[in-house]
Amino acid sequence: MLIVVTFAHESPRALILSANDEKRGLKSLEFYLGKEEAKKTFDSLLVEKRNRKEKLSLKNALQLFRRAPVKALAMAAIALTVQILSGVSVIMGFSTDIFLANGLSLDAATRSTLVLGFCNFVTSFISVRLIERLGRRRLLLIGLIGTTLATWSFTGFSLVFSYNNDRLPPAFAYSMVASLALYSLSYSFLSAAGSTIAAEVCDQSYRSIALSFGYFVALMVSTLTVMTYEPIKTNLGLSWVLLPFSSLALPLIIALYVCISETSGVDLEKIRV
Repeated sequence: MLIVVTFAHESPRALILSANDEKRGLKSLEFYLGKEEAKKTFDSLLVEKRNRKEKLSLKNALQLFRRAPVKALAMAAIALTVQILSGVSVIMGFSTDIFLANGLSLDAATRSTLVLGFCNFVTSFISVRLIERLGRRRLLLIGLIGTTLATWSFTGFSLVFSYNNDRLPPAFAYSMVASLALYSLSYSFLSAAGSTIAAEVCDQSYRSIALSFGYFVALMVSTLTVMTYEPIKTNLGLSWVLLPFSSLALPLIIALYVCISETSGVDLEKIRV
């Protein structure tokens, strides 16, 4: 990470909006986006810069929300929140505990948790290529379907283990590791596509406040999902800790299919209307 950041250019937004250095900001945009796309983004940032000259207040923030297209704001909020509703906070936060409760030793559970992180790391690079080739909406749906299959398979394997742990070989516990590894692989697609859609559907004039609001909502939802872990584990059993996310899967897939438009290679102004 340190090596990558060393050779990266400063944030174009910081240069243009905060440092008031438009020349360096344009060069930074050209580095990241290429000259043609950089010019469009540069013009949008100048519009946002002019808007920022107004006195920042709650009244102005509310006016900014009123000017922002409802469809674009809704798409951004859904695309960000659906990542959390897939169960990522519980899986990444309690995976070691889950593996320990399903028969793995502490060393095996720790290594399995590292495997989940490695799977997520690898597919993060793959998603960069696929997001342009397949499109944001399709990759978002692929990611959600993959995470859904993973949570369903985990629940199934965990139930089998809980009722037959005396008769099953110790290696059976790794079926649950495989399920959550599939989740990690799929989540990278879901996260990359969702974050890209959320940014693209919001014009620069209101993008900052819209994304800030979207991430705030996602953080609140994440907190609530984490709070479900212990009550479900205590009252229903560990096999059911991912049940809320499995139950939400079908409605979320339908909602994404209906509410989310493809943003790759289309006129975004049509979406923002």
